Amino acid sequence: NPEAERLYGYKREDVLGKDYFELCLSEEAQEAVVVDIEKVLAGEPTRGFENVVITHDGQERILSWNVDRVLDSDNKPIGIVAVGQDITEHKQSNSALRKSLRTSDYIGRTIPSGLFIYRYEAPDSLFLVYGNPEAERLTGIKVAEWLGKEFNEIWPRAKERGITDAFLSPMKTGQVYQAED
Repeated sequence: NPEAERLYGYKREDVLGKDYFELCLSEEAQEAVVVDIEKVLAGEPTRGFENVVITHDGQERILSWNVDRVLDSDNKPIGIVAVGQDITEHKQSNSALRKSLRTSDYIGRTIPSGLFIYRYEAPDSLFLVYGNPEAERLTGIKVAEWLGKEFNEIWPRAKERGITDAFLSPMKTGQVYQAED
């Protein structure tokens, strides 16, 4: 179809009747695809099978496949229907995100300042999602025991002292809150 032409970089008329495996798959990918097709032809449809394909200009793209068999009038398999979705950018984004999270976690664990991170839920709730070792040392709380807990549960006197409202104010006003205490 036109999307396959765009993805692979081949014109339909140039590839019909040619071996897809030789055109678009590395030897390593060919083995896995053969095993998957055998399963499909035996009656086990594929959902979310991922493999690398090679485009006309030599680029590698990652596709996620849903594959099912085609049966004849006697219910015997005569072929397959394969629908692939290009997930290359999604995989790259996830990889970059994981790397960024590892870096952020490293920074959080090693900075000499206490750091708590809360998730905001409108209109007035903050839930603990992270605390570094220095924050534990400074406050005496064990972060693992309080993860997912609401700010006022962790800090029972915060509301009456105005701290809860001060911490919520950046979410409501967009202004930075700074304090020396």
